Amino acid sequence: MPRRRRAPALTIVTLAIAAAAAAPSTRQKSPPSPDPAAAAARITQEVQRLERAAATLAPVQGLADLVGRAGKAVEASRLYLALDELQDPWTFEQASRFAADHAAVATPDQFAREWRRLGEPRMTGTASARVPIVVRAIAQAAASRGPATWRASLPYSEDSDLRSGLYYLGESRAFTGFADFCLSLPLGSARTPAPSTRDLAGAISAIEAEAARGFDQADADTRPRFIRVNVALKIARTLVDGHQTEGALLEYLVATYRLGNVVAPAPPGAAEDIARRLDLARGSLDARVDHSIAQLFLERGAALLESGDAAAIRSAAVIADLVLPAYVKVTQS
Repeated sequence: MPRRRRAPALTIVTLAIAAAAAAPSTRQKSPPSPDPAAAAARITQEVQRLERAAATLAPVQGLADLVGRAGKAVEASRLYLALDELQDPWTFEQASRFAADHAAVATPDQFAREWRRLGEPRMTGTASARVPIVVRAIAQAAASRGPATWRASLPYSEDSDLRSGLYYLGESRAFTGFADFCLSLPLGSARTPAPSTRDLAGAISAIEAEAARGFDQADADTRPRFIRVNVALKIARTLVDGHQTEGALLEYLVATYRLGNVVAPAPPGAAEDIARRLDLARGSLDARVDHSIAQLFLERGAALLESGDAAAIRSAAVIADLVLPAYVKVTQS
């Protein structure tokens, strides 16, 4: 997530957010008819809207880069990656807009009344079986952050300042709003079975232990980088406990990716070799099964290799050598 001006507050709230998942609404919606071109157009509209909005928002390190990466992903027809890249700037813009629109809230009592009036945010619907599981996963992971952010916003308005409280109140609604946006996109597909998972909870426990060991061995400068690893692990744990397997699998792999980028693996090798390893992983996936979560990481790996940046190439190697093998291990017997 882009670094905001109130970094300490962000860290505490982000860790709190990851501790609880939202219970999705049971109201069903008819899935949109599959139309990838229309989905790409809608994502592009959001990218363009965020580019215009950036001129009116407080400067945030990394925000423009995330929006730009989402746009490039759409241009390359990597729609799962585009959706993933879009989340942070989308929720930031929505939360910032909410805070600005509620500037008339000037006292803690007024904030508390608005907080109670709005209530805990909920998604307006649930995903159809025709929605690719990666879209369901992104939506589950986003929506899981809404209720805890809503709860945290009240003490923030009391202990920090009203502006921070309003931002986090808006962010709580932005998380579930983004989940609904994901599920509204016409990214449906034929009714393809999801991959079976085996001992996902155990896999999450294993990487939790690995992250704890890595943190204990890390120097002071490296330890802050474990925060984002732990956030993903907490979300994964909460989702798997709530039987939201798709989101839990995605966040487990996100944690694997982040940890791999903190705890340096073996030398990555040449970009061409990494590309071949990614192609081998792609070829090993059964086309009769919905492996769209793996496809998201394959799209990210390809984008990283295209950048030519040394750090990006190392990250692509993490996907090829750690993330995709972890995916195969928990989804294929």
